[in-house]
Amino acid sequence: ADVPVESSQHGSALMYRVLDRYPADRLRIVETGVSSQPQRRLPGVAYDHHEIGRRRVINSRVHGLYSAWLTERAGADGRGLARRLAGQKPDSVMTVGQGFGWRAAPAAAARWQVPLQFVVHDDWPRLSAIPGVLRAWLDAEFGRAYRQASNRLCVSPGMAEAYERRYGAAGTVMYPARSSGCPVFPPLPPRPLGDRDELVLGYGGNSGAETMSGLLLLAQALRNQRARVEVFGAFDDRAQRAILEISPA
Repeated sequence: ADVPVESSQHGSALMYRVLDRYPADRLRIVETGVSSQPQRRLPGVAYDHHEIGRRRVINSRVHGLYSAWLTERAGADGRGLARRLAGQKPDSVMTVGQGFGWRAAPAAAARWQVPLQFVVHDDWPRLSAIPGVLRAWLDAEFGRAYRQASNRLCVSPGMAEAYERRYGAAGTVMYPARSSGCPVFPPLPPRPLGDRDELVLGYGGNSGAETMSGLLLLAQALRNQRARVEVFGAFDDRAQRAILEISPA
């Protein structure tokens, strides 16, 4: 799938945690979008990269039209992927319904005649930048892949219910999970702030432009108060410094 399987954030972390206890010698990961970082990968697992499209064009002003073209041709990419991995027929194929890899995976599964597992954590037909006149076509293709799957795994009951109404196939809820090695702490009882206590607001997530804008506004609002913001996740040095300048540790 386009979602890299690595210990980082969002769908990447979800897939990492889904697969982290699967036998490494029984798993092969083919990333069709941005490659995962080697130091964040599942240990001992074979990773391949079969990129669909060029990042430079995907991130350009013709993104919408290029996305439509890639969505159409991704089925052929799936058949090509099956030929590329000749002699390594899997028992099952799993994909994430985002980007373009979800179009390649059903084609590969059909060529291998193996079950398809379809994971959905974003409503891709409505998030895609594909031109509006083609959105109904994209939704129909997404629904076809969703119905083809032997298992349809949605991250919330609401999504599973909405997709069953929309595509006519029942899904199973697969909530995002904590890492198997994550320490578990008992919840602390609520208490009022004392005279010397400080309110600490924690955020776990990404450091995209919109997220950073909101966090900086929050840190600015808490300035000169008995409060500060702490962030956890894939924050680079620049993002960390920007927040620390306003909300020092």
